Amino acid sequence: MSSLFALLVVACQGGEGPQATGGIVRPPLATFPSRILVDDDGFIDLGAVELPQPKGGTPVPVERVSHRRGFSPVQSVVIDLGVSLDPASLPGFDALGESGSVQLWDLDAGERIPAFAELDAFPDNLEVPTLLVRPLAPMTPGHEVAVVLTSEVLTSDGVALEPVDWWADRLAGNAPAGAEAEIDQAQDTHDRLVALGVDDQVLSFSFPIDDPRAPLKMMLSDLETPSAWEWEAIRVDDEGDAVPEGIWKRLEGSFSGQSWLEDDVQFALDAEGLPQSQGDIDVDLWVYMPDALKEAEPGTAPVWLFGHGIFADADEYLNQDGDPSGVIDLANRAGALVVATEWRGLTADDRLVGVEVGNDFGLIPTLTDKLAQGVANNAALVKLVTEGGLLDDPDLEGVADGSRVFYYGISLGGIQGATLFASSGLLEAGVFHVGGSSWSIMLERSSQWSVFETLVLYGVPSARDRQLLYAASQLFWDVSESATWTDELRDQPVLWQEAIHDEQVANLTTESLARGVGATLLSPSATTPWGLESGEAPLSGPVLAQFDPLTEVVHLTNRPSEVTGAHDAPRGWEGTKLQTLRFLDPDDPGVVEHFCGGAVCAADNDGS
Repeated sequence: MSSLFALLVVACQGGEGPQATGGIVRPPLATFPSRILVDDDGFIDLGAVELPQPKGGTPVPVERVSHRRGFSPVQSVVIDLGVSLDPASLPGFDALGESGSVQLWDLDAGERIPAFAELDAFPDNLEVPTLLVRPLAPMTPGHEVAVVLTSEVLTSDGVALEPVDWWADRLAGNAPAGAEAEIDQAQDTHDRLVALGVDDQVLSFSFPIDDPRAPLKMMLSDLETPSAWEWEAIRVDDEGDAVPEGIWKRLEGSFSGQSWLEDDVQFALDAEGLPQSQGDIDVDLWVYMPDALKEAEPGTAPVWLFGHGIFADADEYLNQDGDPSGVIDLANRAGALVVATEWRGLTADDRLVGVEVGNDFGLIPTLTDKLAQGVANNAALVKLVTEGGLLDDPDLEGVADGSRVFYYGISLGGIQGATLFASSGLLEAGVFHVGGSSWSIMLERSSQWSVFETLVLYGVPSARDRQLLYAASQLFWDVSESATWTDELRDQPVLWQEAIHDEQVANLTTESLARGVGATLLSPSATTPWGLESGEAPLSGPVLAQFDPLTEVVHLTNRPSEVTGAHDAPRGWEGTKLQTLRFLDPDDPGVVEHFCGGAVCAADNDGS
């Protein structure tokens, strides 16, 4: 920690350090992130202000992100004003114009960043709720982003927010001893905003945005083509084995892969923050051959890489009687051979990891690093299919064509599948069903979060501290965050299928990623998200298609949603299936059609 920040921290905490004779003391972590959390060499220094730590748990390992030169492209901002605000004065999802009480600006591009602001909605908060600012499109790595509050922010008494005292003091050229650098930072941000026409400021600050993709890029560049696999169980319908209706063969085994997880826990990082290889591992492998392949000509069947949902595995979708998710039906109608492995970190076998992180937030890399390992495992599986000889295995009957490999993922598989598609460059087209982005924004709003929040509450009882940790956690999620790969997803044959009022993957996180990749909104649609151009079918390139389960509106605050079934409903609709099959057509992939007539696909208009 530099001496400058050390002195500032002591002063802010009321210790033995120098007294605030030159200005008003800035409360510790009054704004997060901010430029004061970047050291003299340009690296993040989260230890500079002592990030909140879980009670009795593992300290948040801030040293694991000390190689970062900025914050996340989907970074949340936490502001502790100590003043109760009127939430009606804050910009919502539909208030993204050039004016507004809370704004985000890209100072280098000179452009407004779409964003909304909200108050922490935790119901039993004994503190003044913190102000949370969320980007609604990924921010640009290498650029400086400014947050500005204007006098349009109102207090809960309906009075315009006054300039924040410690910030106004910095603009006047005053600062406590040891915090003089804050004067230049505040004045520079203020003046750059004024140059952009933002004269009304009651608080402004800035922070840099980093490109966090180096670890995953390195892993995939070092990824070797697997050459060995083995089966532990083969079940064949013709032989009377237990397989669900519609499946001819189910093969379960493993293939040889590479691990970057030390002791299968988390990455061992070098000085540059890059994970070190830990040698070979066995990676779980499933292959499902639908009934349609019984009569297939040799070498004609396309291959689908399937991505499962949260705390599940491929068997939950392709080895269930009654085909509740409709994936067996899709595989048969596509005549596709389906291969799968696990999305580590959030699989059925990794449930305990989520519980442990909920109990002890400092263990978060044990989850986020596994998600990146999951991307590598799935990329290795594609290599095994296309180059490693898997399709030559006699048990696969020689029916598959390894030159036509597509991706279909549901929920978690839709989230991480976008990262896989962008980072690996190995897939021909991809459908991301009810997928999203921005993990730290998405999780707290998900119905899946309820049980984990209960665990987090014990270790982090302060609502303010929880929001700070959630915001900081994005630096760890970034290792496999889909929103950091928007450039690689532009102009690609990818399709997001969004369930309106999705209670597990908030629509705002799906639409944020769609904006980032320049996706076209398929018309007809249920809503008109800001910043997306609409177009009628047929469409190509990145596309966002909406499906409306007609469920009740989930609340739009940062609280876990009630379970409504919206997340699961559309995947069984005929219109959804037909769209998926058309997009993954092996002879003409990447074309989006609409199969529900003149209206959006909905619970009462499902394309049947």
